[in-house]
Amino acid sequence: YDKLKFCAVNNIPRKITNILEVLKLEAQVPDFPPEQDRIHVANGTLLQNGTFTEGRPAIVRSRLPVAYNPDAPAPVVWLNFLDDLLHTEDIPTLQEFIGYCLIPSNKGQRMMVIKGNGGEGKSQIGAVLSAIFGMNMKDGSIGKISENRFARADLEHILLCVDDDMRMEALRQTNYVKSIVTAQGKMDLERKGKQSYQGWMFVRLLAFSNGDLQALYDRSDGFYRRQLVLTTKEKPVDRADDPDLAEKMKAEAAKKAEEQAKKPSADELYGNVPLNKEFVREQKPASASIKAAQPKPTQSQAAQSEQEAGSAPSSSAGGEA
Repeated sequence: YDKLKFCAVNNIPRKITNILEVLKLEAQVPDFPPEQDRIHVANGTLLQNGTFTEGRPAIVRSRLPVAYNPDAPAPVVWLNFLDDLLHTEDIPTLQEFIGYCLIPSNKGQRMMVIKGNGGEGKSQIGAVLSAIFGMNMKDGSIGKISENRFARADLEHILLCVDDDMRMEALRQTNYVKSIVTAQGKMDLERKGKQSYQGWMFVRLLAFSNGDLQALYDRSDGFYRRQLVLTTKEKPVDRADDPDLAEKMKAEAAKKAEEQAKKPSADELYGNVPLNKEFVREQKPASASIKAAQPKPTQSQAAQSEQEAGSAPSSSAGGEA
């Protein structure tokens, strides 16, 4: 107390408060509008055209805690984990959705639900994403967002909201969830005891569940078309779980952030997509499918074809004669 007594006598705490208030006024800016063409990382800014600018010359709203490193090794642990967790055609869907979450834009108008029977390790994805997004990600609940009108204000300026264990109850109201998924600008937000205001909302929703996200009363296509649903593989009976798997994948976070930044933009990914995950399935050309379906000719058939091809010119010449 003797060491701090002079602070009370000289009223130093009030002076510190006054200085902080003056600094807030000096650093105040009208607004931080979302910058949808760039990703701010720890060591610079990466534009969607691939240009990277080192340094942090400006104050920005959303900056990821990972560094951009184009020469980082491939994330082997992460890729092996995805190969064991998801079907092959679903892995690009998840990677592109993560890349979509790196920019403050809701143009894709999609949320993602990854469902399984339990024990597959799908929640490890959320642990890895927390290392990539840092303070730009929040753990939340889809049910709370749908029921509580104050929950939306907690997601202001947030890039990603992860529901680690989504409730299986059907949602009574879906308007809040739908408005968040499709928000492209400011929304009316409300905090307890305060007047509602207009705030930026570009959060993306990612949920892990043991079943589908259902609505109790909403049977419209508008609710279900906003969902990208991925189903995990069955857990192998003899699989040995690695308790340090999340930490190993977090060590590769810098490389993953660099890979996701190279993914296509939201306009390219979700400009005209059909329902759920079918939009990422590779469609082979009809000619290639027909060619692949045709059986290979036998040696006798090949010889007969050559003989017919050799006799064709002579018969044609005889006809002309």
